[in-house]
Amino acid sequence: TDRSALEPHARAVGRPPATLVTGRRLQLAVALAIVLAAGTGLATPFVLGAVAPSWTEINRLAAAITAGVYLAVIVALLLAFGGFAGLRDRLRLGRTTPREVGLALAVTVGVWTTAAAVYLALNPIAGWLDDIRQALLFVGSDGGRLANADPALFTVAVARACVLAPLGEELLFRGAVFGWLRRRLHAGATITVTAALFAAIHMMPVLLPLTFIFGLGFGWIRERTGSTTPAFIMHVVNNTA
Repeated sequence: TDRSALEPHARAVGRPPATLVTGRRLQLAVALAIVLAAGTGLATPFVLGAVAPSWTEINRLAAAITAGVYLAVIVALLLAFGGFAGLRDRLRLGRTTPREVGLALAVTVGVWTTAAAVYLALNPIAGWLDDIRQALLFVGSDGGRLANADPALFTVAVARACVLAPLGEELLFRGAVFGWLRRRLHAGATITVTAALFAAIHMMPVLLPLTFIFGLGFGWIRERTGSTTPAFIMHVVNNTA
């Protein structure tokens, strides 16, 4: 199936036609993600208690469970969409170009500029500037766990935040969900819906405007390039910063 009619920019950037994301595969991916993530979360304390008792300390355990859950989501997507070839062809995670990366980084700057303007505008009403500062410090310190983290805990926490979370979230939202919705909705609606879903999983209310604006930026890059990879790069850069 030629996807250029569904995602107009795909042909312009020389991308080959790709197998479409079907509702059945999306349902399978979500079901597998729930089952594998729940199983990982429940099994991790027992496994670590048997093989690495020092990792049952609450900070280490929380970091290990969170990393395991994201890894479970990635594995679920691999299984549902046909392995690495499926991630490339169906979820559009493949090679990108320097131009696309530069565009993604420019959009990242634009997103932060827009978000800053929104929070400044809302501050007289909601008083969110101090709240967003505290929220970003909380997220950036992994809930305070990095303050006194040993090298092992630091490595697990940073790998989860800067690699596993961006990969899992982009494959799910800009890969699977975007690919399925784009067959049914025009670009603006698809970008908006995926941005809203992306914002909803970040449970801190003060972060909702920021994550929604980032979702819009990620979605625009996905539509513009026909690829999930530039959005993944944006996500990695943002989380690392």
